[in-house]
Amino acid sequence: AAFYNKEASINAFLSDSKSRWDCASQRAALAAAGGKKKGIAMSYIDVVWGSGMNMVDCSKDASGMWKNKLCGVLDAAGLEVMNSAAYTGGAYDYSQFATFAADADFFLIADMDCKYKNLANNASCYGFWKDTFLSHLNVMKAFKNQMIYDVGRTMDPAGGTDYLVSVPVEPDALLADVISVVYPVAAAGHNRVYLRNMLTESVGNMEACVDNTQPVSSNGVSGGGG
Repeated sequence: AAFYNKEASINAFLSDSKSRWDCASQRAALAAAGGKKKGIAMSYIDVVWGSGMNMVDCSKDASGMWKNKLCGVLDAAGLEVMNSAAYTGGAYDYSQFATFAADADFFLIADMDCKYKNLANNASCYGFWKDTFLSHLNVMKAFKNQMIYDVGRTMDPAGGTDYLVSVPVEPDALLADVISVVYPVAAAGHNRVYLRNMLTESVGNMEACVDNTQPVSSNGVSGGGG
């Protein structure tokens, strides 16, 4: 009986998450009705093994599903999704990518992991992104308008990010984050959980407020009902 009670709780949790996703997506669609902004996404950069800049493949499979979940987030947020898969790999050129993505309104970088870049702490990780990466992107509209975001809003001192733990079970919180910065009118009072503005905010700007012993939940911060 206890097992089935847990199953019911999990199903209810997932149903609530889907309802929040659908509601947020509907608000974004209304906000984008006058003209969609363009969005582009990158999964991570490998600076240790040399595989380089890993952009996401924003194409669809035979069933019409996005090949990468980040593309689905951008789409649900009312953005025109740009496919940057051609710029994946160790032979990347930051400036070449920036030229390709020059008219992107929003750039999502689903990375802020410092540990696996052999960077000792948040400060050195911030330096890497600022000096090695962002400095090459100044031709992008997203750079000029300060619309480049990573997932480093809440981090631990070693550079870990809650994004990898929570988003797989609460993707609606990430969607609400994206909508809140791309179409603020559709944000419905949402406070960002994951996204950090790489050009205006420091690494782990909520670090002092985080109690890591408590479970993470987006309930109550995802923008309310539809």
